[in-house]
Amino acid sequence: MSFDTKMVDRHTVLAQVNHLMKEVAPQSVQDNPNLSFLEAGIDSMKLMLLVTRLEDQFQVEFQTDHLAPQFLGSPASVTALLLDHYLTV
Repeated sequence: MSFDTKMVDRHTVLAQVNHLMKEVAPQSVQDNPNLSFLEAGIDSMKLMLLVTRLEDQFQVEFQTDHLAPQFLGSPASVTALLLDHYLTV
């Protein structure tokens, strides 16, 4: 399934991030988008799998400096990263 950049909004992107989190680590999905991945139980291997899935889903390639915790720390921070740097139309 590819992502339609015409339908870009925070809610839609966050829903996709949560969906991919559920695929990678079903026990990690929380109602709080600000809960850190570490607190949600996503280890570094699952985080890298999530990054790969995010890149595939949104048809982007994260820059190396965007692989830092401030960008990939929680569903909310990933959503902000995607909207601010990759999904602008």
